[in-house]
Amino acid sequence: MSERHVQCSTCGVLRPESESHNVPTLDAASGHYVDGYYCSEHAGPALAGTRAHVAALDLEDDARDDMTPLLTLDALVRARGLASEAIDPPATGDGMERVRNEALALLDLLVHTRLPIVEPSALCSGCYRTVPASQVRVIPWFNDSAGDFVTTFRCGDCCASSLADTRARLDAGGAREVGQLAEFFQRHGVTILEHRRGDPPEVVRPLLARTLELVAGGQLRLQIGETVPLKDVLSSPQPEPAPAPEPAPAGPSLWGRIRRAFGRE
Repeated sequence: MSERHVQCSTCGVLRPESESHNVPTLDAASGHYVDGYYCSEHAGPALAGTRAHVAALDLEDDARDDMTPLLTLDALVRARGLASEAIDPPATGDGMERVRNEALALLDLLVHTRLPIVEPSALCSGCYRTVPASQVRVIPWFNDSAGDFVTTFRCGDCCASSLADTRARLDAGGAREVGQLAEFFQRHGVTILEHRRGDPPEVVRPLLARTLELVAGGQLRLQIGETVPLKDVLSSPQPEPAPAPEPAPAGPSLWGRIRRAFGRE
């Protein structure tokens, strides 16, 4: 298999993993440091930004949680095989200030040292290149053999054109395609309410188009999730059907009720 490709977080270009750098990057949503992947051109500025952020942390301000980013950075680089034992001379200071100085010294080592990219890979079904699983895009794709929208994986280079094909299929399709695409998103935890309550296709279609735009723009990221081999599904025992309910006892016929009303019985 060819070398894995990695997308730069700054320029978005896919390059071979041997030309990519793992630079600890602050995740603004969680406040934690995570793996960040960059090309050679953008790795230096990314590393400088991380170093500047760590140096500016206010570890004395109790109103701010500046310890969490520092501790997650320290844990991240250690998990990637870079420990304080590699620092010579050892970092100085006491308590959290020492942890900060160690983190800064470890970041300085990244100028000449590469952190490994350890996450699993996923295969792009468009160009057949492998990419880190966190960078693969999960999108709907119409499979002619299945006659339905199915889950497929695309790298950053192939995602836009494949989503354009899916959008064209939606625009040209009828009620069947609209319903199938809505059910695809339902399987991925995205409910189109108007489809669920039975609104007509002309109401649901623009909502699906907007959902595809969110996927294309990265605001909506569908998860890979668990994949079960088809042979396992087909071979798994099926539950016994529930027994049919007992028929209700037959009541008197209409003629019998009339005779009873007139005292003939």
